[in-house]
Formats: sequence, structure tokens, C-alpha cells
Amino acid sequence: MGWTQNFLTTLAILIVFESFGINYLFHYVPGVTYLKNKVYLGPSPPSDSFIDTICQTPPSDSFIDTTCQTPPPPPTNFSLNDLKGRPLFVFGDSTVDAGNFNITKYPYGAATYLDLKTTRFTDGYTIADYLALKMKTPFPRAFNTLGVDELKKNVNINFACGGCGLLSTTHPLQCTTFADQVIQFQTSTTKNEDLGRSVFFISVGANDFVFSFDGKDSEKFSVDLVGRLESYLKVLYSCGGARIFIVNNIGPVGCIPDKRDRTTNQCDEVLNTSIRVYNNLLVQTLRNFKNEHDVVIFLADSDAMFSKIMNAPSSFGFTEIYKPCCGVWEASFRMFRCNETTPCCKHPRTEFLFFDGAHTTHEANRIFVEHCLTGEVCSPIHAHGV
Repeated sequence: MGWTQNFLTTLAILIVFESFGINYLFHYVPGVTYLKNKVYLGPSPPSDSFIDTICQTPPSDSFIDTTCQTPPPPPTNFSLNDLKGRPLFVFGDSTVDAGNFNITKYPYGAATYLDLKTTRFTDGYTIADYLALKMKTPFPRAFNTLGVDELKKNVNINFACGGCGLLSTTHPLQCTTFADQVIQFQTSTTKNEDLGRSVFFISVGANDFVFSFDGKDSEKFSVDLVGRLESYLKVLYSCGGARIFIVNNIGPVGCIPDKRDRTTNQCDEVLNTSIRVYNNLLVQTLRNFKNEHDVVIFLADSDAMFSKIMNAPSSFGFTEIYKPCCGVWEASFRMFRCNETTPCCKHPRTEFLFFDGAHTTHEANRIFVEHCLTGEVCSPIHAHGV
């Protein structure tokens, strides 16, 4: 029996054994049978070994292509204008989390006029929320908030989880890794007939540099990350039916308030330089993937967009790019702490680029998506030689 048939009514637990404990998928849906299969992700990029494990043997891409249901190819001459009305699935970290991590409270989501049902890591909408608005498609709902009956429907789903990254070891607290998110998607959308026309938005990688990089060789570290991302894209394509991708690169994390020099406000350019090694490799990786698969890929250039904002903040309506709207500096943790007891800027929050020490305001997120859909920030990835 093929992989997809085996998982029609099953949600999987991806168990990653590590030297210091066990990470596990913590979302439990009553009335669903969970698999006992264990998947090990080693220190090297999972690549085909990851695909072979979750798609089951024999271990070859040709097996995956013939076993998994294959949707029709994406339309030719596809542009950003063609995104409207399509289903949207979201993967990644706190930049797009819609409530899966579920630890943020007021003043997060404080823009109450937006009527948010679950919390985000900002004061309002994330870039994924604004993308959904512009696409005129329902907001992708957080996976952890959906019951088993809702998962059977063809609904837009957000699998992103704050704190996690591409590496299984990247997490300040227990969270759903990117590998977990792929498993969640694969096991909850098998009856969705619109996967081939759906948009897959991915925003991940920053946490790997924040929590796991720690001065490692930037080239080797970045090769590891893009290798993993390519493997997950291959799973989404071969076993998930994904044909249309928007992939966000990593912005200048060295310039978030948490990472700036406390005396001079200067960015951590060593970190930014390492991140740009990853961003350059990401373009090559996406181009290779496009060359080998019949897909549409748009690169969302967070690095370029937010660098432009910080170089000319008044052009975008911002007056404060160094300090966050909410929070006090915690020297022991080297980060701003934002909660219901800490100072928070008054309206309008549009003056601040950052809501807390690591996340942009919903106004910054709105501007990002506006510039994305005009083609200034988001651009198509072309195959080699095109």
C-alpha cells in the first residue's frame, strides 16, 4: 500500500532522538491513531534519507513519484497576480506562527480591532496573515487549534511554530520543528484535492542562526541548512503535491533590538554576513530545485526589504528602528522581555519597526507583503540558463 494510503486517517509523531533527550510532536488530536514508527535525523542534512524514511522503502525518488499521488503541473507563465483565491499552507517559525506555540499573551495581538482568535509574535497580523488577505483566501488556521473533523476538510492550515528552525536541535523551548511540520501537513491533508493549486509559504532559518550557529563556519552551517530545506521541499513536492512555493530568506537578524550593541546601537554584522552566506546558497538551491522539478517558486527577499527600511525608515513611516515598541532589557538573558507588565508604546504602533526584541510590528509586516506582491520583494526563481 502506498505511503499516502497508509496515512489517510493517521497523524504521525516524529520522534527525534538526541544526545540530551527526546523531542516529540506534542499536539494530540483525540480519536486519531498515532504511528509508532520512529524517524531519526542525524547531524548531516537528511536529504534523501529523510524522504526514504517517511515515504518508506524502497529508497528512491522514482518510488516516491510513482507511489504518491501526482497533481497536475502548475500553470505556465504563473505570476504573483495568479495567487488570488488559492489555498494557502504556511510553514516556519515565529515570523508566521498563528498560535501553534501558544505562549504569547497581551500585549501581543494588542491590535484588537483585527479580532485575532489566536496570538502571534507581534501586535497584529504576521506576513502570512497579510499574504492571505491579499490573496483573498481565508486565514490559515493554526494546526494545533484544529480538531479532527476540521482537519478532514479542505481548510487552509498554518503549521509554523515559534522558536524552531530547520535543525532539530534549534529550539529554546519545546516546539514543532520544520520536520514535524512536514509530517503534520502530510498526515492531515491527504484528501485535499487542491494541493496542486495551493500556495506553500515558507519562512524559516533565522532561529537556526540565533540559537544554533554560535560562531560555526558559516559556509558549512549554511550548506547544512539549505540541504535540509531542499529535502523538505522534495517531500512536499513528491508526497505532498506542492507545486507553488513562496520561500522567505532570512532578514538581517543582527539588526534586531536583541542583537544590537547596547551602547552604540550597531548591528551584529558578523551575524548578518553569515546569514547572507545562507541567503546566497538558498537562491542556488531553489534554482536547482526548479531545474529538477515542475514547480513555481518565488523568493521573498526579507534581507533586502528590511535593510532598505532600516537605511531609510522615514520613507516607510517609521521613526524608531533601534528600540522595540514593547519590552525591557533583561541583561541576564540578553534580550528584551515583553509582557503585560512591561512598558509598551502608545498608538500608533506604526512608528516602530519592531514590536519586541526580535519581531517586527504588524505595520512592518503589511509593508513587506505590499512590496512583495508588487514584485519589488518577491521575484520568481528561474531554472538555470533561463
